[in-house]
Amino acid sequence: MIENAVAWFDGACVGNPGPMGIGGLIQLDNGDQHTISEYRGYGTNNVAEYTALIEVLNLATQLGVKNLSVCGDSLLVVNQINGNWSVKNDGLIPLHRTARNIMKNIPGVSVKWVRREHNHHADRLAMSALREKKYA
Repeated sequence: MIENAVAWFDGACVGNPGPMGIGGLIQLDNGDQHTISEYRGYGTNNVAEYTALIEVLNLATQLGVKNLSVCGDSLLVVNQINGNWSVKNDGLIPLHRTARNIMKNIPGVSVKWVRREHNHHADRLAMSALREKKYA
């Protein structure tokens, strides 16, 4: 079991809606890093952001992380996940529910907003997935 980790997530779209890419990075306290860079079809930027968060949380759960600090540059996703904003979009409700349910499997999880320039690794991974499919 991994005691501590830090993670970053980001979703990207070419157009909104448009082709979506997701990116994520988990850095474990032993220095190991695990990344996610995947094309995810067609959707909105907010769907891409939630999908990236869900995949980072899934990976952290698979790795057995106990304490996870998650960083993302989506004010909407971070504030909705933390309960500061309500989820009004019907398409985001199941994604929000899924992310919150996965978070229950990580005893010490927190999600915080960071400025875009502090999320460049996850952004690069999300854009890389789109470039691989020739969308960006």
